Amino acid sequence: VCVNAGLRWDGQFIVATNGHVAQKILGQWQPRIGFIYFPGESGTHKFLGSVGRFYQELSTFPLQSYYREGGTDRHVIYDHDPREDPTGGNVIGGGPVVIQPEIGNLEGQHYDEFTLGYERRLSENAKLGLRGIHRTLREGIETARDPETGQYQLNNFGKGLLSAYPKLTRDYTALEVVLQYSPGDNRAFLASYVLSKAYGNYPGLFNSDLDQALPNSSSTLDWIEMVPNSTGRLPNDRPHVFKLAGSQRIGHGVSAGLSFTWQSGTPYCEWGAMENFTVPIAFASKRGTAGRSPGIWDLNIRFQYEPRLAIDSRFKPTLTLDLLHVASQRRPVFYDELHYRALDEEGNQANPNSNFGRPIGYQPPMAMRLGMEVDF
Repeated sequence: VCVNAGLRWDGQFIVATNGHVAQKILGQWQPRIGFIYFPGESGTHKFLGSVGRFYQELSTFPLQSYYREGGTDRHVIYDHDPREDPTGGNVIGGGPVVIQPEIGNLEGQHYDEFTLGYERRLSENAKLGLRGIHRTLREGIETARDPETGQYQLNNFGKGLLSAYPKLTRDYTALEVVLQYSPGDNRAFLASYVLSKAYGNYPGLFNSDLDQALPNSSSTLDWIEMVPNSTGRLPNDRPHVFKLAGSQRIGHGVSAGLSFTWQSGTPYCEWGAMENFTVPIAFASKRGTAGRSPGIWDLNIRFQYEPRLAIDSRFKPTLTLDLLHVASQRRPVFYDELHYRALDEEGNQANPNSNFGRPIGYQPPMAMRLGMEVDF
């Protein structure tokens, strides 16, 4: 038996535009332990596992908007083109830009991960592995609007001005099977299958719901009207993923390799309108239940040539030919998720979008790429 254990601590300090520390995140203790157990004396199989806590570092963008002062900030939503008529807009929030007051006991964003696996040598050249993994978000940091005052705050959901919001949740559970086969030095093959589920109300640091690269400050549940139906299958949920990869040295400096992936499609949502807000980003039905894109496969092939140069052995060029997305199916991968654009007088979803559920993005076409690498 081999056991490794450790304890890590780090802190985060946000310095505002006035030069002072405006927010501290302490208490980021991260215990971790892992083990490997070889039953018997043959050494042909082993059990392994690990448990650990991991904190994520806050991005400096776009959080600086909460720790600067000076100027005025406001958002104006129009139901018409403001370039033609700048009047009649609906002001959302606004006011002088000030540094957000420090929040006591702010917890850093972190998750816990549990793994348990088993590996067995089938022969001198083959190995089979089985691994289970569960990763759960314990605390998240995001921005949202206080439903009482309309004030935005960066905080842990369920605390302070965001006490009306539920905690951010994200759970990933998977079972992975991997077969490795290496018959000699000139060839190698790997096959894997993953059965998984991604579930919760938080898509992650990149908000793939709305394609927002705004870590810790996206529109994830920015308004209390977005909370109903927000928990479900997350955008990157792919229940089944199969991968196959291999390489073969042909001779005379030539080798070839391929990678093949088949994966389930991803779920999509049904977006609807919110009261007093013209951008329809409320969940009209439970997250991830409006449909699922079709399963897709992708094949890529590489040929590589390493010529022998008598001029100078220090330079080792490699010529490559990549065939990308071979025989691409061009199947849909993204759909229009906007179903309703407005609410009627009784507060029901209205003004449906006729393009709801239609494809808006497809697999990339087949492509070829020539390249050269030089090591020296």
